[in-house]
Amino acid sequence: MPAEWGHFGKITIGNAERTLMAFVMVLSHSRAIFLRFFLDAPKARLHARACGGV
Repeated sequence: MPAEWGHFGKITIGNAERTLMAFVMVLSHSRAIFLRFFLDAPKARLHARACGGV
């Protein structure tokens, strides 16, 4: 099951600038794409590891 995460630049929320990251994987049988955005790297990495990604 291919899985990857990456950076999508920065966004402004209120007065704060946050890094936008995403985790994406292609489901093996259906070839459906799962995509979830995160505002911090630790959550994105934890989610990627939990799903068997990098």
